[in-house]
Amino acid sequence: MYEISYSKPAERYFKKIKDKQLLVAFKEAIDKLKSDSYIGTQKVGDLQGIYGYDVKYAGVNYELVFNCIS
Repeated sequence: MYEISYSKPAERYFKKIKDKQLLVAFKEAIDKLKSDSYIGTQKVGDLQGIYGYDVKYAGVNYELVFNCIS
């Protein structure tokens, strides 16, 4: 299992979310990433080394962006 740490802007964003179901969707996605961080898609070009994982909720596509640090 991997350790998750959040950037300050991400912490502020999650605190501002009012929709509880959206928070649950993010939590489920983060739990999946904790168990296997390579389920996201790797970015290319200038963003090489960065991964993204899509969270779809209520017809909107959110993307969690992260990097895997050993």
